[in-house]
Amino acid sequence: LAVAERHVGQGSLQPPLPADGPREIQDASLAFNTMTAEVEHARRAQADMLAGLRHDLRTPLTVIGGFAQALQDGTASGEEAGRAAAAIADEASRLDRMVTDLGALADLETGVRPLQLEQLDAGLLARDAAERFAPGAAADGQEVTAATETVPLPLAGDRVAVERILGNLVRNALAAAPRPGGHVRVEVVPLPGEAVMLAVRDDGPGIPSAALPRVFERFYRADPARAGQGSGLGLAIVDELARAHGGRAFAENMPDGGARVGVIL
Repeated sequence: LAVAERHVGQGSLQPPLPADGPREIQDASLAFNTMTAEVEHARRAQADMLAGLRHDLRTPLTVIGGFAQALQDGTASGEEAGRAAAAIADEASRLDRMVTDLGALADLETGVRPLQLEQLDAGLLARDAAERFAPGAAADGQEVTAATETVPLPLAGDRVAVERILGNLVRNALAAAPRPGGHVRVEVVPLPGEAVMLAVRDDGPGIPSAALPRVFERFYRADPARAGQGSGLGLAIVDELARAHGGRAFAENMPDGGARVGVIL
């Protein structure tokens, strides 16, 4: 046990220790194995996050660099210059969203902004989310609607956090839905035990079954069709915010096609 502790202190993880010997040594060995497993998981998650961050930064930086060079050397002029400038602005906006999302995850982990719970109407929040995204979706030939109860559905939650959950879910669904012709529906359903389901359904290609357990991991993308132009962090934030409320996030494929992703609070 002492030798293994020194190895961990030097950055080298060891195989699990055998739970042998007196009861006290067994307890210490099992606790040590639990700790090293958590350390290994954290290292792997960090490595995956850095790999995802590197991947997601490369595309916008390549686009920005290429169009900036075209503007600089005069290759892009007239209407082409306008398109180049628009592409640079779009990619800069994407980078800004990524930085914002990373900051939101860091705040959640460190507890910088504790939840401010208040009595909310889940149905009203869902309808507001649908109305907020409907104009932009219509411009792409998509439709966003809300299917909610007509009576108020009380929910104890942080307004900013719940609005962010719904916003991220709608963005994810719009990225997966066909363009044009796609449909996205925001759903709110009361559940037994005073729980409420907030979910967003799309009519896209669905999520590969092997990827369902991983869709809430940071930067994980099972299907490029569901990637869109997001930061790769939207669903990770949904999961973190749901757990901060004492709830959980879920993702499922629907029998008649498409996927439904949401939270139970």
